[in-house]
Amino acid sequence: MDENYIKLCRIDDLEDGRTKIFSTEDEEILLAREGDSVYALQNICSHDAAPIGSGQLAQGELTCPRHGARFDIKNGRAMSLPAVMSLKSYPVKVVDGEIFVAPRYGSVK
Repeated sequence: MDENYIKLCRIDDLEDGRTKIFSTEDEEILLAREGDSVYALQNICSHDAAPIGSGQLAQGELTCPRHGARFDIKNGRAMSLPAVMSLKSYPVKVVDGEIFVAPRYGSVK
């Protein structure tokens, strides 16, 4: 595995349609699973800098539990007000049932 990726968990540890938060040395990363696809985003809402991990995940969007801003889980893009800035998203690989994320290569779309 590429040294830029870190293992967060097994795919079986992440329920379909759910999110889970992981702490790295530098930040918290939110994993979201829809079917066989897994996405990784920063766990901080771009609107008010509060954790977003307990928000509702539905139809490819994560809704902030505080003010209702919605984000595309595939790329972190802000989909509704009050958020106007996207969340940072991270590259994800699933290898042999294990989820790996490259936090240093996160980007904002």
